[in-house]
Amino acid sequence: MRRAIGIAAVVVVVTLALTGFASAAQTAPSGKKDAGARIEKAKNRIEKMISRAEQMKKKAINRTRKARDKLNKVAGKLKAQGKDISKLLADLDVLESKLKTAGQDADALINKLKEARGLASQATVEQLKAALKSAGEIRGRVRADIKEIRQYVRTVIRPEIRSLRGNSGNSGGMNKETRAVPAI
Repeated sequence: MRRAIGIAAVVVVVTLALTGFASAAQTAPSGKKDAGARIEKAKNRIEKMISRAEQMKKKAINRTRKARDKLNKVAGKLKAQGKDISKLLADLDVLESKLKTAGQDADALINKLKEARGLASQATVEQLKAALKSAGEIRGRVRADIKEIRQYVRTVIRPEIRSLRGNSGNSGGMNKETRAVPAI
């Protein structure tokens, strides 16, 4: 029963998201008096999308910076204890490359939305819809990048830190040092 409700909720959310894209993509229909109002409405919606994307990027950068600082602090402590942290440092390099990719995808999303904003008043409906569809695909890549980063931290970096500390439990023994491992 819960699964059916969950699936229904996902369908509703996807439908609403697609409806938002479709209504933002509507521009001047032929022969209508309210064409200017519809164009302005589409521009306003695209502006909100741009604003949300920029806020998402800013929040992700801040969280990442804090997490990176915590990971470096933990690595320093482990090194001071005489532990071999070479694998952890390699994992941190992989994490950095993933973060760079996510940042590039977020920039691409913002640029595509700005392109769509420019198309709202001068392009055909098809061009605007194509630009918004492309922006939606890029947004999906950004979300996938963030999910991949979180998964990498959970499955690779945290277990590596725990093994270096000598913690064998998955998440049972939460002490000060375990809490210092950032949750991205």
